Amino acid sequence: MRTNVISRALLVLVSMAIFMQARSQIARPQASPFDRPVRTVKVDLGPSEFYEPKGKVRNTLTCYYYPLFVVKELDEGEKGAEWGGIVPIIAGNLPQCKQNQEKGEIRFDQVHWLGYFSGVVGNYVFQDAPDGLNGSLYFRIVDATTGKNLFEDEAKRNYRMKDGNLVWEGERLWIERPARGGPVLTYTRGYFAKCSLYKDGAACWKKIRAATGLPNMPVPKCSGEYKDDPDDPSVIFYPVRVALGPQSEAKPVPGPVRCEAQE
Repeated sequence: MRTNVISRALLVLVSMAIFMQARSQIARPQASPFDRPVRTVKVDLGPSEFYEPKGKVRNTLTCYYYPLFVVKELDEGEKGAEWGGIVPIIAGNLPQCKQNQEKGEIRFDQVHWLGYFSGVVGNYVFQDAPDGLNGSLYFRIVDATTGKNLFEDEAKRNYRMKDGNLVWEGERLWIERPARGGPVLTYTRGYFAKCSLYKDGAACWKKIRAATGLPNMPVPKCSGEYKDDPDDPSVIFYPVRVALGPQSEAKPVPGPVRCEAQE
């Protein structure tokens, strides 16, 4: 009798341990796929001229230090950063976090700086647009040495609340780091079709497959506001994989394909 009681008690303890472990795993925030900066420096440059003083919006220069370079970003509180820069670290001399353009610094203004710095993988700098469309967000990847654009695309994003503000949160971005060659990305791509999959069905699906390289598969069902306007073009979300290099190309991989109405 006592053995049964002990066994039941152990079973309860084991079950509670499994539950708590699972709960902690669920609650754990998603790890960043990007390299962790060696250090981050934020400089307060005073109140933003675009807001009333009561709003307490500040001009902020943020510098992200990596082993070979520093990424700088000036934010004055408007949509998108005012400018961004990439400063090489020469002979181990660390640049100061200041607005002045340093020797060898690659500077992006509002026209060329998409919106916000999002992360670094090796020598690749990721930039996000300041705003999205149709549930996706434009991003690009530049070479930290030259500042040249290496790859760009639209990726599926979700909204979430952070500190009372509505911000973007990407669907999980997987980054593989092979021993040879550049990083390999896997993400959910957003393709803006020029036809309505809801209305035109197979004819529209044929055009979408030709443009995206999606395999021969059943036409996905569409969600969204099609009942209000069936002529709305479709946006197709599907998983892709791309190896970053001279000929970067996003190619479909097995996974769910979704259809929604464009805004």
